Amino acid sequence: MADIKEDIYNQIIKEYQFTGSIIDIAEKLGISCIKVRRVLITEGLWSSRTSVEIGKLAKEGYSSGQIAARLHITIKNVQAYLPYTRGMYGHNLSGEAIRSRNYRNRIQQAGNAMDSRFVRNENKNQSDKETEVVFFAKQSNNHKEIADIQHKTVFQQIHNNNNTDDKEELLMNSKEQETENGNRNQLINIISSQKSNRIKTGLELLNEFKKEKEPAAIHLHLELAGTNPADVLHNVAAKPDEDERWFNRINEEEKEILQKFGNMETSISRDVVIPGQMTWHALNYVILQLFGWQNSHLHNFELKKSDFHTVTKGGLFSEYAKLCGILFRFPDDDYDDQYWDDNYEYNMSFKTWMRGKYRGPYGKYGGKGELYFANQKEIEEFYQHCPLIDIHEPFEDYLKRTRNTIPPDEETDQDGAIHFKTEKEPIRIIKRIPPAEATLEELGRSISFERDFNCLLERLKVTEVLLGKDEKKPAPDEWREAVQLANYYLTNCKSKQAANLMPIVFPLTDEVLYAYDYGDSWLVRITCQNSFFSKGENFTDAKGNKADAALTEKLKYVTEKQLPLCIRKDGPNMVDDVGGISGFCEFLEIINSSDRALAREYRTWASGLGWTGRNVKPENML
Repeated sequence: MADIKEDIYNQIIKEYQFTGSIIDIAEKLGISCIKVRRVLITEGLWSSRTSVEIGKLAKEGYSSGQIAARLHITIKNVQAYLPYTRGMYGHNLSGEAIRSRNYRNRIQQAGNAMDSRFVRNENKNQSDKETEVVFFAKQSNNHKEIADIQHKTVFQQIHNNNNTDDKEELLMNSKEQETENGNRNQLINIISSQKSNRIKTGLELLNEFKKEKEPAAIHLHLELAGTNPADVLHNVAAKPDEDERWFNRINEEEKEILQKFGNMETSISRDVVIPGQMTWHALNYVILQLFGWQNSHLHNFELKKSDFHTVTKGGLFSEYAKLCGILFRFPDDDYDDQYWDDNYEYNMSFKTWMRGKYRGPYGKYGGKGELYFANQKEIEEFYQHCPLIDIHEPFEDYLKRTRNTIPPDEETDQDGAIHFKTEKEPIRIIKRIPPAEATLEELGRSISFERDFNCLLERLKVTEVLLGKDEKKPAPDEWREAVQLANYYLTNCKSKQAANLMPIVFPLTDEVLYAYDYGDSWLVRITCQNSFFSKGENFTDAKGNKADAALTEKLKYVTEKQLPLCIRKDGPNMVDDVGGISGFCEFLEIINSSDRALAREYRTWASGLGWTGRNVKPENML
């Protein structure tokens, strides 16, 4: 380990369990934030997307210089995120780290993890090309005020004549819009049929569309990616568009462990019925509860790679920018805003607190970063700040070009930081273009963003993105045209009053991915199995089939209580910071081994993270 005193090293871990703040610890102990962060990274107590990427490349044998070149950051930034030479993420923690984790009970662990997740890196040195995200849109603190804003029609079609009567501005209450704009395929068909030769106001379109309501409830299948044996046997052909995101794949031995000790039959999965009004923000808490995670790491919802490629016209930044604030969130680093309602306190029951997050009514949004005008202002500022972008050569091309070059000499200082005596050949700039002309892939390899581009807005309702497997999917051009026409007023409005208005988006796919803990790399595939519509006392599915008595009872529970209901489970609950699916399989082996002392130690560690090992019935999981 680098020359950091043992007592300071252990004191950092102790302080972190109480404060959860890197800055506070650094000030109290009189050391740099970088040292504090590196100790926490070493012990697996803190991570970010940047630290995970750097750690992964370091484990693969890349030098600091090569990592810097690949991520397009400085060597100093790389060194600031490298762990010290002791400890492993999720395994072989120091004695102090183990005592620290065992000291926390389940509730304290959840609260501390939420606090620590928001630690901001105050000493991060950004390159000239990195952009600082600023929020510009003002938002009312009272969501009811937002809902009561009267605004003009959001469906106003582009046309070629000058008939102003057909362009009359209509006022529409946001609450009425929320209940009447059931955004299913019929609306897309209506808009598609109303080409530029026919003019229809937004109110007329809504009146036609009132025949079709949004579903009262939907059935979701949640499957932990990589745990389905069918996917393992056909891991390339089954889902080629997500292949690069599937970090956790079980092998035959791990499958047997999960079946033997985890009661897994087909895959680690859950089936749940949720209210039709539930947002992605609320669904996050449902997934955490169903899989046993403690809300202690970052997460995001994203489209499948193929769908993302489709809606952005092949990955064009200019097309992506149009959808920021409508479907996607611009890749800022303000995680405080994303977790705007994390108000957990230590005297609360963690399960009760979680239940309050996924219980209706839904729709309240107290952040700013997902508002349309906030996102579009960030896009505008990005264009102004970076009128031209130096596009770097692909890293694969860089490796091929420098494969035969002699690696530079390295030396390590007393803090464990690596310095180069000679400079590595720099990565090449292949062109300089405005960002509007770049692809997302080109920007991603040339500028460092804290988030992925493919991050869905969590204020959206699940039904605004997902369709049932048996429902007709819109053609890409139809979907883009519908979104453009539906938000015509919003995208052309300069009024300050419109700053808090929520755009309209239409469902486009039956599958979305959920990523949790960028270190353990959990990935859940969310598939919409069916949509259910209320018909008086009865319910019908997307095909018009009437639900049977047992299903109707479940649907009534979900819609009346505004609570999700798990109707099926397969496989055990996970545990945080275990090292992904492979680490979890190792964990299951150890707690079921003949080594009683080691098994007890691992069970104690897991219980501090909320894991019980009990086989809970599906209907009691939420």
